Amino acid sequence: MRVAVIFFVLFAFTAAAQCRTDIECKGDRVCVAGECRAPTPGDGASAMLTQRPATLREVPGWSAGGAVLGFLSGGAVMGLSVASALTQGSFVPSLSFGASATLVFAVTTPIVEASSASVRTQAGVPGSFGLRLCAWIFYGLTLANALAAVTIGAAGGEVPTPLIYTLGGLGLTTEAMFSIEALVARSQASDLVAPTTAASSGWTVRLAPLVAVAPGRGISGAAAMLGVGGSF
Repeated sequence: MRVAVIFFVLFAFTAAAQCRTDIECKGDRVCVAGECRAPTPGDGASAMLTQRPATLREVPGWSAGGAVLGFLSGGAVMGLSVASALTQGSFVPSLSFGASATLVFAVTTPIVEASSASVRTQAGVPGSFGLRLCAWIFYGLTLANALAAVTIGAAGGEVPTPLIYTLGGLGLTTEAMFSIEALVARSQASDLVAPTTAASSGWTVRLAPLVAVAPGRGISGAAAMLGVGGSF
C-alpha cells in the first residue's frame, strides 16, 4: 500500500511538471524545476547563445582580389588569342601567343575559384552553385580544345582562325563567370557583417560587387562600374 502511494505521488509530480529537458520548451526558454522559463545569464543555454556570434565582424577570404584577377587574366587571355590569330602566318609568334594564352587561362582560373571558396568556407555562404558549375564546364571544354590547338600548331598544322577567336572568347567568359561568382559570395558574406556604430574618420575604400555607394554620397559612373566608393 505504501509503495502504491509513493508511486502515485511521483506520477502526479511528473504529470504536473511542464518539462523535464530544455528540448520540451518552446523557443529560447529553458527547463528550470519542471517549468519552462526565459533564459537568464546563469543558465547554460543562455551562455551558449551568447558565445555564438550572430554576425561577422568583417568579410573573410580574398574574393575581391580574386575577382579582379579573373577579369584581368580573362582580358589577357582574349588579347593573347587575338594576337595569335593575327600572326598566324608566322609560326613562332602565333604559337607563342597561343601557348601563353592557354597557360594563363589554365593557371589563373583555379586561383579565381579558390578566392570564392575562401569566403564561402569561412563565412558559410553558398555563393552561386549554378554559375560555378557552368564555369567549371566551360573551363574543362575550353582548356581541352586550347591544348589540342596548341598541339596541332606545334606539329606544324594550321588551326582555323575562327577557332582561335572562339577559344579566346570562351576563356574570357569562363574567367568572368568565376569572378562574378566570387563577387556573389562576397556579397552574401557582406550581409552577415555587423554594421559599425560609429562613423570612421579618414578615407575608406570599399570594393563591393559591381556597385558600392558611400553613405550620404553619390559616386560617378566610372566608380559604379568598378564598385569602388570612398568617404571621409
